[in-house]
Amino acid sequence: MMAYPNPSTPRAFWRDALDWKHSITRHLVGRIFAFSAFALLVSLLFLVLPWSPPQISHVQYTGGVLAALLVLRTNAGYERWWEGRKLWGGIVNQSRNLARAPRYLHRGRDGRQPDTFRIQAAHY
Repeated sequence: MMAYPNPSTPRAFWRDALDWKHSITRHLVGRIFAFSAFALLVSLLFLVLPWSPPQISHVQYTGGVLAALLVLRTNAGYERWWEGRKLWGGIVNQSRNLARAPRYLHRGRDGRQPDTFRIQAAHY
């Protein structure tokens, strides 16, 4: 079990920061080297091979328009979700108020509070 580092002692911080035994880095180091080698290969191919940028075509313009439409649809969907969340919160608050109302507004003839309304409000 690893102890939490003490911020007042810098030696303990560096010991914990560079700890290999309890680190996730030892599980990821193979993938990190593989992706680094792939990136190096792509960079070297870019430098060695002749390359010219592709010409802009109607397909790329269409892709830009579709991306803008997707962004607008995502924003509209988020706005609808947020509006629904606000409405649901209002329903929850009103139902809580409805359940609390009989406790403060009504007392029976014997001075006790009837639980019937509170129980029935919970069913709806």
